[in-house]
Parts: sequence; structure tokens; C-alpha cells
Amino acid sequence: SNLTTGANIDVLADRNLTVGGSLALQTTATAQSGTGANIDLRVSGNLTTADLFLGVEHAVQAPQENGANVTLFVGKNLVTHNETNSGGIDLKIRTPVKQTGNLPSANLFLTVGNNLTTDAGGDTTLFINNNINEVVNGANIVAAIGGNLTTNNLTLELWNNGGEIDTGGIVSLAPLPGHLENITAQGDVDRKS
Repeated sequence: SNLTTGANIDVLADRNLTVGGSLALQTTATAQSGTGANIDLRVSGNLTTADLFLGVEHAVQAPQENGANVTLFVGKNLVTHNETNSGGIDLKIRTPVKQTGNLPSANLFLTVGNNLTTDAGGDTTLFINNNINEVVNGANIVAAIGGNLTTNNLTLELWNNGGEIDTGGIVSLAPLPGHLENITAQGDVDRKS
């Protein structure tokens, strides 16, 4: 709160990363936070965890200069699994209320080099809430998968009710060049913007 720059979370692993329980990284703001509040999780090998949550929460009426970006890069396989067979992936951004985010802000990037697999009861959700806010350049959801994508429900969703996005607002799920074998969702597949 009231930071001119910073409040970033960077986790960089130049190998496999295994978390025995849930992995949750979140930045929140209750006052003006200037530049920052980014989450960057990069794993060059496999990422295995019970549940995965990366979230930026700026649901306050305070300006954000730029930032509030979420980046998840996994070089090989991304797997979520827990004892209740409900391990999922949840990446979310909520922009500041009635404020303007400048360059670049509120972008959500997911890149998996090989397979993305959740539990049979686990969902994959990529979500940006930009209701009643303005993003000058951003509010993009971009997912690229190099192998198979297997999940319960798959949701890529951008809310922009009463909001404004000058440049951006892209919602995209694409294979890495020459890849993406199959997308398997046991439940629904939603892509909304």
C-alpha cells in the first residue's frame, strides 16, 4: 500500500519445482500502489502441486500506474493433484475500482512447454475482472500449451462491464508452434470477453 514501485512476487526455479501442498501467490492493495504488484512464476522443468493459485487483487478505489500482471511459465509439465482429486489451476486479476491502469497492466500469461494436467475434479480458470475500470494497454489473457491440456472445466474469461480497454482485451488459447495435441475438458470449456 502507498508504494511507488514494487510489491512484486518473483519465483524462478531453474529445475523442477514440487510443492507437497497448495501453492498460492497473491498481491493485494488497499491504497495506491504505483508500479508493480506483478506475479512472475517461472519453472524451467516440471511444476507439480496440489493446487495452484496466482492472484492480483486491487479491488479498491486507488490508482495503479502499471503492473498487476500475472505470468506463469512452465518449461515442461504442469500437474495439479491432491487427495480429493480436485487439484486445479486458478489465475486471477481484479483491477482497481473506477481507476485507470497505464502501460502495460492487468495481463495474464500462461505458457506450458509440454502437458497441463489437473485432477478429474480440478478446474483451470484464467480470469480478469475489469468492471468499471480503464486499462490503457492490457487486460489480455494469453495461454499457450505445448502438449495435451487435460482438466475438468476450462475457463478463460474477461469481465469488462462498464469498463474500458483502450488497447488489448485479447482472450487467446493457442498451441505453441507445432504442438498442442489434445484439449480434454470433462465439463465445460468457456472463452468469454
